[in-house]
Amino acid sequence: MPDGTNPPADADGNFIIGPTHNRAPEMTVQEGVPQGTVSSFTMNSADSKIYPGIAREPKTFGTIDPAKPGKLMVTNSHPAPYTRKVTVYVPRQYVPGTAAPFIIGADGPDGSLFKALDNLIAQHRVPVMIGISISNGSGDAQGSQRGLEYDTMSGLYAEFVEKEVLPLVETNGNVKLTKDPDGRATMGCSSGGSCALIMAWYHPDLYHRVLTFYRNGPNDQGIGWNLLSSLARVGMGFGLAAIVGIPLGFLIGRFAFLSKMSSPIISLLRPVSPLAWLPIGLLLFKAANPAAIWAIFICSIWPMIINTAVGVQRVPQDYMNVARVLNLSEWKIVTRVLFPAVLPYTLTGVRLAIGTAWLVIVAAEMLTGGVGIGFWVWDEWNNLNV
Repeated sequence: MPDGTNPPADADGNFIIGPTHNRAPEMTVQEGVPQGTVSSFTMNSADSKIYPGIAREPKTFGTIDPAKPGKLMVTNSHPAPYTRKVTVYVPRQYVPGTAAPFIIGADGPDGSLFKALDNLIAQHRVPVMIGISISNGSGDAQGSQRGLEYDTMSGLYAEFVEKEVLPLVETNGNVKLTKDPDGRATMGCSSGGSCALIMAWYHPDLYHRVLTFYRNGPNDQGIGWNLLSSLARVGMGFGLAAIVGIPLGFLIGRFAFLSKMSSPIISLLRPVSPLAWLPIGLLLFKAANPAAIWAIFICSIWPMIINTAVGVQRVPQDYMNVARVLNLSEWKIVTRVLFPAVLPYTLTGVRLAIGTAWLVIVAAEMLTGGVGIGFWVWDEWNNLNV
């Protein structure tokens, strides 16, 4: 879809949205919409018969079994206690004592889920339902409690939720939850999303509805979206450099005092390494994206200034003498005499600047991360995919 647009709410199908899209209005608090109540309680691993708790040693990872390359050995995991927070959302429209449908979210607490439920319930797009956001048991990947819960192909987590979490939700939230699998939903992102799917896969008797989504860094967006993001940064930084650099080059080449005044500054700043400008941008803008655009701007501007100024200075004196004889204004001298004569020099500066811009953006994205061709190449290399 065009960047900045969302799929229509009443359409079915697969939609690819751009890297910058409008935030759905359902995800923000709306005036006049009844707000549900949110409460929470804490569960301890010592009270669980299903998940007593494990943890992997800090800064350690599993190793590949040399005898079976498809098997990962995790020898640095051991029993460890944990606590988890369970957050319960009860809509204002809920009638106490009635069996209500509910949705379970992973990696809680998730305040966005509760805002969405407020709005969707008020719009009658979903039934009056309870929201349950369960935090994981800490850690990540193999050998951790979160990995055991979310990344294990079994029905154990669904059984844990059914036997140990939901009874506490009903007691602490003063609600009654439906037993109908059509009224039960699970949701999550990344490993939490796989967990949501696994819950319904192994226990279709408990869950018939799953909402799962996945994003694991810029590589999941494909090379096209990464290239588009880099093009946007290059276009913005290079465009700003052209808007500032070309007129400045005309002024420096046209007036001798400006040339003498700016020459030491240009000679001092132009040799500075492109990556040396990046920390300055981070200091100024406090964000990676504008810092990368700043680095492109400051590194691309010098070829355009210098080449344009040299072109102006090399305009034959006879041209300027004829302009004086004809009593042309300064604007006509620039547009009718200087611009046509200087254009080849300016285009040479533009050509050199665009090469510098691409060099800078790839290096800057490797350092700042995020969505972009530079970080994509770097991340693929680290993953041994190239």
